[in-house]
Parts: sequence; C-alpha cells; structure tokens
Amino acid sequence: MAGANGGDYMINTQERLQLVADVVAADLNERFANETFFDPIAVAPATSVYGDDYFRIIVVVRDGAVLDPYQLGRAGVNIRAELYAMDIPEFPTLTFVDKSDWLDPEGYDGGKRGVYIEGY
Repeated sequence: MAGANGGDYMINTQERLQLVADVVAADLNERFANETFFDPIAVAPATSVYGDDYFRIIVVVRDGAVLDPYQLGRAGVNIRAELYAMDIPEFPTLTFVDKSDWLDPEGYDGGKRGVYIEGY
C-alpha cells in the first residue's frame, strides 16, 4: 500500500524499525564523526496519551560522551524530515544513554536488547 508521499509504508514491523534505526545511525554518525559512537540504537513503536503514534528511540553512547546540544537538535529535525520523506509519519523521540547504564542489568532498559523492545 502506497502512502501519501508515494512510499510503501506497509513493510513488516521489524524491517520498518530497522529502517528507522539506520536513518538515525546515518545522521548521527555523519554529525558526530570521530567524536563518539552510537551502538546500539533501539527503536520501539509507541502511542501517546492522545493516540498519536511515535517512535521511542534509545541511542547508546560511549560513557562520558559530550554531545553538542545544537547538533542534537538539528539531528532530530533532520531525522524527522528524512523519515517523513520516506513516508514514515511517526515522530521520532531520541533518548541518549551511556553504554554502562545500557549494559547494567538493572540499568536504563531493564535488560532488554535489540532493535525492537517488546512493550516499551
């Protein structure tokens, strides 16, 4: 099924989430080249209290990484525009987490891993 922008937004959920993660990785790696790393990038679909669908995106960064807030703001705008151009209308929300918090079983995500975080 083609979407409003002519894209095929009805690909299966896992492929779609991976596509979102790839867009986020490409933008952040270009924007912060040689400054830090982003691994993994976890993407989960979510719905707001108002019924709007969006993506919850957790970006794991090197411990102690200092990220330029201006660049982060621009990244959010650019990622949103690129997803929309690909006919992915959900709004991306980005959260940045230190690698040590991500790896801690009691840390940020409660031990969940991977691109799709069930029930997140």
